Amino acid sequence: MKFVLLPIFFVMNAWAAEPAQEVSLPKEASEALKKWNGKFEPFKRAEYPPFIQKYIPSRSPALVSADFNGDQISDFAVFGSLGPKDQAIVAILSDKKNSKKWTTVVVQEFAIDDIKNSDVPADDKTEKGIPSYLEIGQGEAADRYKRIHKKDLIQSEAYGGSIDLYAIEGSKALRVRGK
Repeated sequence: MKFVLLPIFFVMNAWAAEPAQEVSLPKEASEALKKWNGKFEPFKRAEYPPFIQKYIPSRSPALVSADFNGDQISDFAVFGSLGPKDQAIVAILSDKKNSKKWTTVVVQEFAIDDIKNSDVPADDKTEKGIPSYLEIGQGEAADRYKRIHKKDLIQSEAYGGSIDLYAIEGSKALRVRGK
């Protein structure tokens, strides 16, 4: 199996005090993402405000990896840009029956002008950068969902704002909590 490096950072153990490292997606997963939309560019760690980088010290705030489709193989969710005004969260899903087959599911699309220069409140000041980041679903609702459905949720969080949870059901993403 070949791997392709993407310009984003990730460490499997999010609690580790290690510096963030580059992520490698299986070649087929990277190809599936490019096939979905060749303009998609994952957000880089440096595009986030410093306090979000400190809050999530060992991986990119724009990427999480967990079993989102219930096949017991790690999948990915990536937050990135489709152009100057358009952003998306995309799940890249493994296929237990065919390790070379990966599919993409659009989780959420945004239209925020100049998201990389957003004003993000940080304690007693404001910092510039991307205000939203990804997590593996957390909290009581996510824990209950995982117990019942045997898969993880994707959590999209705007710093100091909304938290949305998404489930992957077949070829669709369903919001299970949030606006």
